[in-house]
Amino acid sequence: MIVTRCKTFLFIFAHPDDETTSSGGTMAKLVRQGHTVYVCVATKGEEGTLGSGGFSVKRSDLPRVREQELRDALDMYGTEPPIFLGYKDKQLELIGQEELQGRFYQIINAIAPDFLITFGPSGISQHPDHIAVHKNATAAFHTFQSCHSCSKLFYVAIPDMYNDFDLNLSEIERNPNVIIDITDEFDLKIAALRNYKSQEDAQFMAKFFEQNKIYFESYAEWNGADTPSIRDQF
Repeated sequence: MIVTRCKTFLFIFAHPDDETTSSGGTMAKLVRQGHTVYVCVATKGEEGTLGSGGFSVKRSDLPRVREQELRDALDMYGTEPPIFLGYKDKQLELIGQEELQGRFYQIINAIAPDFLITFGPSGISQHPDHIAVHKNATAAFHTFQSCHSCSKLFYVAIPDMYNDFDLNLSEIERNPNVIIDITDEFDLKIAALRNYKSQEDAQFMAKFFEQNKIYFESYAEWNGADTPSIRDQF
């Protein structure tokens, strides 16, 4: 992925904190390079955990809390304000494909991104919401791309060092061909993860990234085949 002039990036995920776990450093880096970054989340994650450490939150307050945590993270990165679709957590697979694809298409068409980044076929964790986002965002992108052939689609990809997580990844998700060095953005990403105080997973991942010194994020370009093409890093 060679980026030589200011571009527009759109990240589509299922829940607040998906963006930071997978792409927080990349987003911050892109903004610092002068690019425009948008983030769309399908739900507010109201079925997530109710706190971590000494922080606790009521179930009824969780959507508001997670929304604010996402806004805080994106403020740290300097992106555009988040786009919330407002669907119910853990129910995306129950929504008709026509509706969800249509909502994603509206967002993609309005923003007209040069690059769309979302989940790959397994959603990394096999979460049904992640997989629904993958299927419907990909389908919406294909419709958009039919009139905007210069736009590119990338999936979050995981290298072999994550084997301990026993992830059932698709071929494209196991073969990243874009590696983003986030050394300069690493502390910012960790701070954003730590700020997701409502979510135990976010705290676990912050600790994991720190202990393993994971100073990169990785992606695979979708090129219409089962395996990605080899592209340059940026």
